Amino acid sequence: MAVRDQLITPKFAIYNADCMAVMQDMPAASVHLSVYSPPFASAGVGGLYVYSSDPRDLSNCDSYDAFFEQYTHIVRELARVTVPGRMSCVHCMDIPRSNSGTDSYIDFPGDIIKPWVGGYLLLLGLLVGVAGQLGDLVLSAIKRDVGIKDFAATIPGHGGLLDRFDSLVLVAPAAFHLIGFGHGIGLGSAPRILTGG
Repeated sequence: MAVRDQLITPKFAIYNADCMAVMQDMPAASVHLSVYSPPFASAGVGGLYVYSSDPRDLSNCDSYDAFFEQYTHIVRELARVTVPGRMSCVHCMDIPRSNSGTDSYIDFPGDIIKPWVGGYLLLLGLLVGVAGQLGDLVLSAIKRDVGIKDFAATIPGHGGLLDRFDSLVLVAPAAFHLIGFGHGIGLGSAPRILTGG
């Protein structure tokens, strides 16, 4: 590993090193918490502060897109080494578009999150949409079979609370299991099927 300095104890490890070189040698699912601050990047340019001339250094990217292309590799390795159900903390902030003090800001934190979720939110949105419709249809079929219009009369003209939230009957468990399988949270920290952990 390309480590300049390190402190390793039975409870934690701190490295001053090239993170990609260090993470490659780490075993999968071995990190309970990672805390880091990526070099802040700005649209139109790469890093706002260049830490080294090494082409592997994130701060040395020549564009905002190149920064995120390289950052995606780091996210992939962090997902591999992180224990399912644990977290990664990132320090970042909105970046001004110029030094005038009157310009708008770049949503750097929002862009930092995107490589973590990828197409996962699209899949979650699709699941919620389909499961919501199916939940409504399933409970309507049950009401038809029983021969009632509403489950209760709690809300005049609208039925009961279950009639208002019938779509959530399938959405809640479906979303719970997708998030559990995708990110290893939930009952017993299930293996991460979507992220390969």
